[in-house]
Amino acid sequence: MNVCKAKEIAYENLREVKYKERETGYLFYHGERVANLAIKLTEKLGGLSSKHKDRLYLAAIFHDVAKGREPHNFTGAVLTKKLLKNVVSKNELEEIAKLIYYHNKRENRSLSLPAKVLQDADIIDHTGTLDVWLGMHYVVSEDLSPKRCINFFLGGKWNQMVEQQRQKLNYNISKNIYNRRVLYAERFFKKMAWEMGGNL
Repeated sequence: MNVCKAKEIAYENLREVKYKERETGYLFYHGERVANLAIKLTEKLGGLSSKHKDRLYLAAIFHDVAKGREPHNFTGAVLTKKLLKNVVSKNELEEIAKLIYYHNKRENRSLSLPAKVLQDADIIDHTGTLDVWLGMHYVVSEDLSPKRCINFFLGGKWNQMVEQQRQKLNYNISKNIYNRRVLYAERFFKKMAWEMGGNL
């Protein structure tokens, strides 16, 4: 399996993609972060063989390759098979495609460790400093006031979304990491509200 070549293919296919209000290339960098998170989570949970780590890593890199072409889990699995057919073996590709397909299908609790880890890493990546980044990016791209951003994060809607996402996590370690990241974002927006109120 040529992981470097596969990653280059992901970069070539995602670097210019603009998805909603996120910056161009977001989907590639999100996939890269999710891949690194997934590998670190598996190490905390007992680890995987190097061949299974490589498969998980590539599934994470490609998991949103079809974002916006729904159902993106199915479309992404099919597209990844086409993109990587000359880079990985058929068996490797089947496992990678299966992980991509299940990355957002959380109703099936009998999934493998790599599938559950990919799900958790995907949720965790959107939290913490990325909450701040995505919130600010959205406000700027939509020409909204900072107050609108603060109201979203501190007005109750964000807390509901946070709780919904927390319930989807598969492992306690994932919940602990998620909770720390949520706390950071919450503190940031409380501090922002305090400063925007003209406080010293």
